Amino acid sequence: SADLAVSELARVLADPDARVRFKAGAALAQIGPLAHRAVPQLQEALRDKDLGVAQRAATALGCIGRKARPALPALRIAAKSPDKDLSTFAAKAIRKIEADD
Repeated sequence: SADLAVSELARVLADPDARVRFKAGAALAQIGPLAHRAVPQLQEALRDKDLGVAQRAATALGCIGRKARPALPALRIAAKSPDKDLSTFAAKAIRKIEADD
């Protein structure tokens, strides 16, 4: 079921291997709104030391849409990142979440 997959992917966002975390974020983005139960873990992943993981988390939150609203404060912080890619992904996610209302 989607719930089981989302739970497992959310857990894997804490894996020690950045490649595994990146792939989990990408998979959650593909699942979209059904991945809403992973919002807390994705919000945490916005602060990942690996910028690719943080970028993927921002993308996934945008794909989840309005059910990712609790992550808006963290996305606003990420949108101010000195990393241009992360700030761009976070800004896009904010627009998608706010447009989904």
